[in-house]
Amino acid sequence: MVEIEFDVPHGSNLSAAPGLIEKACRGCGLRVSTRATLSSYPGSIHWHLKRGIQPGTLELTLWEAKRRVWARVQDGRHAEWIDEALPQVKDAVETALRIALS
Repeated sequence: MVEIEFDVPHGSNLSAAPGLIEKACRGCGLRVSTRATLSSYPGSIHWHLKRGIQPGTLELTLWEAKRRVWARVQDGRHAEWIDEALPQVKDAVETALRIALS
C-alpha cells in the first residue's frame, strides 16, 4: 500500500474542500466512483477515484477535524494510470486549497 500526504494550508477553511477536491480530480480526468465516510476517521470524506473504465482505484480522504488530506493506493487496486495521475491530483488539490485561502 502507498499513502501520500497532501499539504493543507494553515488557516484555510476546509468547509469548501470537498467540492474543491472533486473539481480538482475531474480536472485531472478522474471520476468519483464512490463517496463515503471511513469509520476509523469520524467525519471524514473518502473518495474512490477511477479513470474511465480502466482497472485500478485511487483513494482520497479528507479529514477536516485533523486538517488532513491524503491519497492511498491499495496493493490490489494499483494500475499504471495511477502512477501518472497521483502527482497531478496532489498538485491540483493542493493548488485548489491554496487558492481558496487567498
